Amino acid sequence: MALRLTGRPPRIEIDAAAEGARAGFRGVASMRPDSPLRKGRLGTMAVVVALMAVACGGAEQVAATTFNESTEPTSGIETSAASPTKSDRVAGPMVQLPIAELPAADLLQATLDAGVIEHGGKGFTFAVILPDGKRWVGVTGVSHGTTKVTPDVLFAAGSITKTWTATTIMQLAEEGVLSLDDPVCEWLPEIPNVDRSITLRQLLNHTSGVHDYIDHPDYWKSAVWDEPDRSWTPGETLATYLLEPYFAPGTAWHYSNSGYVLLRMIIMEATGSDIATVYRNRFFDPLGLDGTFVIPGEEPPNNIAHGWWDLDGDGEYDDFSATPYTAFASGLGGQVFTTAEDLAEWTRALYHEQTVLRADSFAEMIDFYPTEMEDEPLLDGYGLGAVRFAPEFVSGLEVWGHGGDAPGYAAGAFYLPDYGISMGFADNTERGDAMPLIDDMMGLILGLTVETP
Repeated sequence: MALRLTGRPPRIEIDAAAEGARAGFRGVASMRPDSPLRKGRLGTMAVVVALMAVACGGAEQVAATTFNESTEPTSGIETSAASPTKSDRVAGPMVQLPIAELPAADLLQATLDAGVIEHGGKGFTFAVILPDGKRWVGVTGVSHGTTKVTPDVLFAAGSITKTWTATTIMQLAEEGVLSLDDPVCEWLPEIPNVDRSITLRQLLNHTSGVHDYIDHPDYWKSAVWDEPDRSWTPGETLATYLLEPYFAPGTAWHYSNSGYVLLRMIIMEATGSDIATVYRNRFFDPLGLDGTFVIPGEEPPNNIAHGWWDLDGDGEYDDFSATPYTAFASGLGGQVFTTAEDLAEWTRALYHEQTVLRADSFAEMIDFYPTEMEDEPLLDGYGLGAVRFAPEFVSGLEVWGHGGDAPGYAAGAFYLPDYGISMGFADNTERGDAMPLIDDMMGLILGLTVETP
């Protein structure tokens, strides 16, 4: 099924757009390292925020009026030790730290409104869910023209899709359908440049060495721009654009979208279903993720935000919505479109409530392998479909989750295990321009909610 928003695909200068794509679509995060919170200014922000809260009427006043209660609020996670990591820094016990007062919704909205202008975005949506289930969802900016972003507008999740892929594989392992240590050859026919001894676990944590097909010099021009409405099978994508491996399986780490394409092929082989059906039956419907859809495979509502991308390299964003998403999404084996609130809900279910996987599986998911790539400086480790961001991401805080880029979009799903806070965000511009704003929002929430010992 093609995703065609409006009109015909534009003619563009391929070299500039393709170079930007190769640089920005590794999908974990394109976050700027120079934002205030990465320079240790969280404490200063907390003081400023506290003063602003008093000026707005006091935390006690806004706490009862600006947040919505979950229908079934939870009391927070129990203390439990995470499994030992493969890196030197071990994730500590997931102990929920004390929460004082709720943030003021007007302060959050004002920060969101100012940030999207300051950081050059178009439209932006942000959601936070606190440990007791109280939440705030904010939107700002436009989809296109004068059409404003609303909470139910859909954005591409990009590589956050990997979290659903990984969780499916791990559920199938729990069910005895497969093993994480199965070699690829047990599930798929021979594919050029794919070592048949690679295990599913190595695909999950990016230690397989499989080349990332989006780094092929011809991929963006010939597969996406020249034939944007072509429907590729995942196998066709890999057979056409997969180059020689980066390294022998299990000997190093390199982020690879190809590994997750292989995993989706294995899911379809193991279940006999397409990816859209698998995700819907296992996650979207049971968790009430009513604003989440897979393209191709499902027909989403007609409320997808227009994506904006610098198509011609002139430094200005262009409306990408006229270009069909078919070639890009089908080649991946399925691209998720969702809302910020659904991203926060998914993050909460997976990391906070821990109701999606068994305890032993979850421990494996957050067993973070050390990552060392110059173009992924904010990764401290990668588990099984889960990212541990570098400590400087938010002034030394522990942050799990995943980021995502897709043509014209960026998104993130973040969990702060020390505080039990789940967050989701999405914007309709490329390359993560909103990440400094995300830093500001995180600092604001923590400054207003975390009790100082």
